[in-house]
Amino acid sequence: MRKTLMQKLNHCLRVGDLPAFRRHFNLQTVYLRGLEIAPVAGLLPSCEGGDDVVAEFLHQNGLRTVGSADIAGWRPLHYAALGGNVEVLRGLLEKRADVNRRTWKDEPMFGFPPWMSALDLAVFLKHQGATRLLLEARAHLNGGFSPAVMLAATRDNADGIRLLCESGAHPLAQNLLGNTTLGCAGGLAAAEAIEELVVQGRPGSLDLSRALFDAATLRGGTAELVHRLIALRADVDFQSNVPRDYKTLGRLVLAAKSWQHRRGRTSALTAIAYHMHGSTPLMQAIRSAQFDGAAALIAAGARLDLCNCRKWTAADFARGQSIPHFLQLGLEGDPQLHFGIAGSEDLKAQSLNPEQVARAGRQLAAYSGTDSVALDSVLSSKTSRPLANLPVHYNFGGSSASVLDSVYGSAIQ
Repeated sequence: MRKTLMQKLNHCLRVGDLPAFRRHFNLQTVYLRGLEIAPVAGLLPSCEGGDDVVAEFLHQNGLRTVGSADIAGWRPLHYAALGGNVEVLRGLLEKRADVNRRTWKDEPMFGFPPWMSALDLAVFLKHQGATRLLLEARAHLNGGFSPAVMLAATRDNADGIRLLCESGAHPLAQNLLGNTTLGCAGGLAAAEAIEELVVQGRPGSLDLSRALFDAATLRGGTAELVHRLIALRADVDFQSNVPRDYKTLGRLVLAAKSWQHRRGRTSALTAIAYHMHGSTPLMQAIRSAQFDGAAALIAAGARLDLCNCRKWTAADFARGQSIPHFLQLGLEGDPQLHFGIAGSEDLKAQSLNPEQVARAGRQLAAYSGTDSVALDSVLSSKTSRPLANLPVHYNFGGSSASVLDSVYGSAIQ
């Protein structure tokens, strides 16, 4: 790994890409996190007066002054925040580096948008010590495209969220488009961040429902997260309302992408925008092929007859997709397949005796085509277990799904 890093750093120097060299050089603490590998201290001999950590930092990064930006729009404080070195950051601040100066160019290779502050970078990269120092220096909590707490949420940085909220950050803040912090955490399956945001912000049903929708839209639509958000009072039949849910800039972006979709310039993003208004979490889970989450939504009682603004139902989103058999049964409203477990607190409190578990297992095997031998570990249970404590997962047609709960409804009848 160290050899690979050296090759990358030398390549950046050979081609004259100093901003890329600085990013990779300072991101070593992130690359090597959890590994017993010492980072590269520098490619240049130490400068005179090597006890000055700021002078050494500037020297090794090819930077001249504390306050000037390079051609990429980044200042020394931004590069120091990448590495999270508290001593260097403190030295730069003592030399009057502006803690609230922001980058003015994006860096898509690393997922950094423009207008990032040193605090944004520190929380994004989970440098908690650097975060504390920058907050003590009165770094602004908002000001870029997204508030700092949202960047922490996208990285599942629960500790960072806690530090920011202790300094006055609003845990349920929105970005310039209108996306919510809780929704971003849901969309990226940031489970620890969601739990911390719930504690800090005490979100209402609308915020939780938007998080459920965003989870199904992006890549957070797992059965576990769906169950958790519904348990927190998310509406399983929530329908997106663009004028209500997005700011003016967000509505303009969605309108532009929807127009592109109608003109035939289709992509995943244009499809989302085109079908956004009126869509439900179930529709989005099927569109994004998160079939375990879709099954969990049906299990929680999601309506199959709701239509979005294009008059599409959940079943319309399944057209042209190879969906698992158990989900097809759910979309067809098969009366024999009871999806009444997930999200029901009364049923979650119940226990199944061994005979009921066996009956559920046989039905699951019959519906899925799975060999019932694969369920032996469950069927051989001799004691009752709480329904919510049966985390059994199987693979159906290449899609991992928590569908054992889907047949428990009939077993306890």
